[in-house]
Amino acid sequence: MAEFRYAYLYKNGEQTSCMAAIIDARSAFVAANCINLTNNNNVDTSTVYKIHFSPWNNEKEATYDLAPSQFTIHPNYNPKTLENNIAVIQFTGSSDDNYSGSVSTKDFNGKTKIYVREDYNETSSSWNKPNVVNRGINESDCMDNSPLYTVNKYWMTCTSSTNTSMISSDCSIPYGLLYKDDDDGAIVMTGIYSHSILFGNNMCGGSTRILNYFTVLWPYLGFAVNTIGRGVNAVNQNSTFVYVDKDINAMNPPAAADTPTTTLEGGDLYPGQRLIRDNPEESTTESLGSTSSGNDKSTADSTTKEYDSDSIEDVAQSDISSKEAASTSSDESGLSKSTKIAIGVAVPLGVLLILIVFIVGFHLWKVKRQDKTWDPQAEAMNLRNIAIELHEENGDAGLPPYSQANRSEAPYDLYRGSLDDSKK
Repeated sequence: MAEFRYAYLYKNGEQTSCMAAIIDARSAFVAANCINLTNNNNVDTSTVYKIHFSPWNNEKEATYDLAPSQFTIHPNYNPKTLENNIAVIQFTGSSDDNYSGSVSTKDFNGKTKIYVREDYNETSSSWNKPNVVNRGINESDCMDNSPLYTVNKYWMTCTSSTNTSMISSDCSIPYGLLYKDDDDGAIVMTGIYSHSILFGNNMCGGSTRILNYFTVLWPYLGFAVNTIGRGVNAVNQNSTFVYVDKDINAMNPPAAADTPTTTLEGGDLYPGQRLIRDNPEESTTESLGSTSSGNDKSTADSTTKEYDSDSIEDVAQSDISSKEAASTSSDESGLSKSTKIAIGVAVPLGVLLILIVFIVGFHLWKVKRQDKTWDPQAEAMNLRNIAIELHEENGDAGLPPYSQANRSEAPYDLYRGSLDDSKK
């Protein structure tokens, strides 16, 4: 990848994790979430920007200042969902710099995807060797975890591959650019890093898995032409031409929010990683480079899975296994969302059923108890009736009168009468 030139965005004198996809010697694509914006998607004028280029052929490395007016954010960029996460920056390059990138205008169609990141080592003031990997991923995994990707799969791609961050060896960093190998030796610029979905809360050991999403560049060539006022070099089936169409295309909005148990992170990832590096006890906090999505944060504690195979088929098969494992993933309480819903419904119903059984049982017990309660008046009447029958059989119906007044003495009178009769 030495024939390519790379560039990084700097903010307030510090290198960001945001790579630029170079259009030509005076313009480049960057992710819109790498730029500090106001609520109206205007560039925050309090931030000082620069773009730093790697050397190329006879060209030395170069740094150019960027004024807010030199940033053009895509008119349909949504900072919450990250649809159309793209911007064009313009700068005054060297007059003898003739580097020009070429953007592929075709989808991948099974072509090899090559992910690249080249860091500038500020300690040695030199560019590190580019980290390159050609890896794929099961497309259904990307769709299952991103509603935005689901409705824009030709505008995006994703991978679980990451690189070791220059901030800390404990942190992972997504690759910055995406190229496509046309199998005939032609490697063409294809996409730029947009954002990541984390199964956890950070890229420094706080996530079990990371999916990194890239914005495909060819749908935005018209936006670039419209912005810079000149054509853009493009490649279509190994044929190079100048793209001059000024139509501004836009993604479809996602139909739903991201999965509540994941974290959406993007933009400049280095500030958050510096914070975690310098304050390891706070490693479960949200990275400063994350994009707020209102999602809950889980707290898994394993590193991102890396693939070393050069075979996309092997990588895709490995990611299928990762997807199966992820399908049983749970949130921070250890229970899945569906299990929580089932418990939330079953517990109130169970309590209600127990209450109904208790009320019915108590009512039956009370009725049964009332049936067995001793009533002295009723008992006395029963005994008196028995005594009358016995006296009638003996030919003597004379009994003392029984009324409410002498109710308490009735049993005694009955027995006394019976004893007197026996003496006669």
